[in-house]
Amino acid sequence: MTSSMSKVLKTVFTDIETLAQDCRFKDCQHQSEPGCAVRAATDAGSLTPERLADFNKLAIEADYSQLSAREIEQAKVKRLMGSLKTRPTKQN
Repeated sequence: MTSSMSKVLKTVFTDIETLAQDCRFKDCQHQSEPGCAVRAATDAGSLTPERLADFNKLAIEADYSQLSAREIEQAKVKRLMGSLKTRPTKQN
């Protein structure tokens, strides 16, 4: 993430940045990690899921801003494959 984009995210989403300081892991993505303070705030209703989604979208865009087109496609595939691993499987 570019430093200017990182500063913007920290400025606009100070509530999420503050909550993230209490996450168990410093590299928490606020998705499904155990001990995520941001997800706990969403579950408790003190942070709206829409606000977290907006934060995540902008963070992804910031990450992509320094990549080539090929690297962006690779990152998208990696992100998609990671989300498929967390889906529950059907059981008969």
